[in-house]
Amino acid sequence: MGKFLDEYEILDELNGLILSGEMALRRLQKAVKERVSKQEEAFSNHYELAAFLYDKVSSKTNNTDEIIMGRADMLFKFLKYSNLNKPQTLNKYINEIEFHLEKDTVVDEIIDKILENDISLFKVFLKAKSEMTTRNPYSDTMEETLGYENKKALGYFIDNWLAFQSVIRSYIKKFHPEIGDNVLITPKLLMNLFNDEDIVNRAKIIQNLRIEIVHGLKLPDEKHIAEAIKAIEDIMSILYSKFSKEEIEELRNKFKEICLNL
Repeated sequence: MGKFLDEYEILDELNGLILSGEMALRRLQKAVKERVSKQEEAFSNHYELAAFLYDKVSSKTNNTDEIIMGRADMLFKFLKYSNLNKPQTLNKYINEIEFHLEKDTVVDEIIDKILENDISLFKVFLKAKSEMTTRNPYSDTMEETLGYENKKALGYFIDNWLAFQSVIRSYIKKFHPEIGDNVLITPKLLMNLFNDEDIVNRAKIIQNLRIEIVHGLKLPDEKHIAEAIKAIEDIMSILYSKFSKEEIEELRNKFKEICLNL
């Protein structure tokens, strides 16, 4: 009987520890919520960022079980480098997103929205991603992140991709102003603009590499990078044929200015 009493006492102690732990966790959650509710204060770490995002996304979905956060540590580093690391700044992007949680993580959707709104931040994102360690803090497995060996090739791709985006927008402004300035450049849009399967197939090559760079776990190989650069050059030659020599020179000078500011 004495042995059973000892066991009951130990169980009572453990139960008390569990209750104390739950109460401490609630106080911690409350403290974090109060801190991140101050819109002008920067997130101090990726745990605060993840707590803030969870609350925000929970209010936009009926099923919180579907919420998969993703690499909040990588997003935190990206936001910090981009000077976007505050609730009031991040709210602007969150409010624009219709989250598709069955397909993407919260982090992936936010990164896509930020890069969609400001493509000049692509290099900043690549810098943040390349500096991440190979261990995902939310997983027991090792993941390969972007390294340094193909950085030069990737940098060249990004420069060309930014030029491609800039020229497409200039084309839209000149020939299809009704579309507007903030439209997302996709293969479907290019099909509507040019009705050319060849251009669309090249655009898909470019889009797939961009997706691999942003969301992939490993560095794209040189073959895929070179293929995407060639696809950009082919589409650019078609686009340049639609402009005068003076307009082409102006576009190139404009892009040089963009590169200098990156």
